[in-house]
Amino acid sequence: MCVSSWKFLPPMFGFTTEASDDPAYIPLDAWADSQLGHAHQSLHNLCDWWEQRNNPRVLLLFFDDMKLEHEVAVRKVAAFM
Repeated sequence: MCVSSWKFLPPMFGFTTEASDDPAYIPLDAWADSQLGHAHQSLHNLCDWWEQRNNPRVLLLFFDDMKLEHEVAVRKVAAFM
């Protein structure tokens, strides 16, 4: 989760995740340190949903899977709806 948030959230706040001498570059470890307070709650929320993974009214998708196989993910969502 931290890697996903590091890759996509910093650019929204003017930071870059591409390694460089740019003062706007924020390395993963620095981002992780800044997110530790939020990580506990996020992991708690994820665990709550993970317990429901076999519930037919819940569809869990993983971002990396959706990114790799976008069409498959869209079809899963469509079938679920």
